[in-house]
Amino acid sequence: SNLKTVMRWSLGVLFIAATGNLTGLTNYEFSFAGKWLEALKEIEPRLTRAGLIGDSQSTDFGYFLRASEAVAPSLVIDIVPLGVENAADIQDGVADGDAVYRFFELFDAANIASAKKLFALAAEKRIRLTPPPKPIFEEKMLFALLWNHNLRGFWRQELGEGFLNRLLQLVPYSWVVDPAPMPPHAAIPQLDLTDWNQLKGLSQKERDLILKVSGFSAKAWGARGVYLGSDLSHADWSAAVDSAVAHFSTSPYILQRYEKPSRVDFQWFDFNKNELVPMPGRVRLCPYYFVSGDGDAARANLGGILATVCPADKKIIHGMTEAVFAPCSI
Repeated sequence: SNLKTVMRWSLGVLFIAATGNLTGLTNYEFSFAGKWLEALKEIEPRLTRAGLIGDSQSTDFGYFLRASEAVAPSLVIDIVPLGVENAADIQDGVADGDAVYRFFELFDAANIASAKKLFALAAEKRIRLTPPPKPIFEEKMLFALLWNHNLRGFWRQELGEGFLNRLLQLVPYSWVVDPAPMPPHAAIPQLDLTDWNQLKGLSQKERDLILKVSGFSAKAWGARGVYLGSDLSHADWSAAVDSAVAHFSTSPYILQRYEKPSRVDFQWFDFNKNELVPMPGRVRLCPYYFVSGDGDAARANLGGILATVCPADKKIIHGMTEAVFAPCSI
């Protein structure tokens, strides 16, 4: 990726509090810059300075800067504009003791010029990097591993019986599409198939199933690696199954039953017309948890929820161009 192009359409925010700094990225409506400052001041009342990192040659950067400066005085926050032209500028802006928010996924690290530097600083404990670069947290395969009976004793010991049962009620049953041969008398649990290729022979009604690339892949975002069997032709579904089986050793896939999202009545604000627009839609809720404290005192706290609302005729909910993003009240 061209860094300057990425930064032209993104806004990095370096929040400097008494305990250190926090770096993040956002590309929402310009006015959201002020909302983000308000939210972060509520999360961290000690926040006193915010550095806006972006391409100083971009018009968007100026819009974000002005929106932030309009809100900052009421929050007692000083805004510091930090123009960025290349990766070195970003690296120079990170100091010892900073807490850096990683907005890129690990599969894309090779395209982020400053990624290796950030990982090295984190390994040297000079900065705190969140989310930590742990591939396990970016793998949907965790859902299947939770349901794996061979691991039931492990999960019970680590999570406790009550919490494990609660998770099993919330996490959809998932299968890892592993092409390893099975004994002729064995079958895949709950599917009664003896080979993954048999998925291709299911009728359209029977294949109300969804294939998803697990995580470490350039297709692991924006529904690029998601295939809904009942919405595809037999040929396209067969090709998706073949791809899932073939990529097990590099980018494994999981399989889940498709659950249709509930329909809701929603409104979005058209800034060009200055009016609310009704939109029947389907919603995906993404909770954000932040771990605070160290060692045994560390606790995961719900910091916020992002709602992604797509038009009601869409079956796979993701951040498409027609979608509306909105924060939720808790």
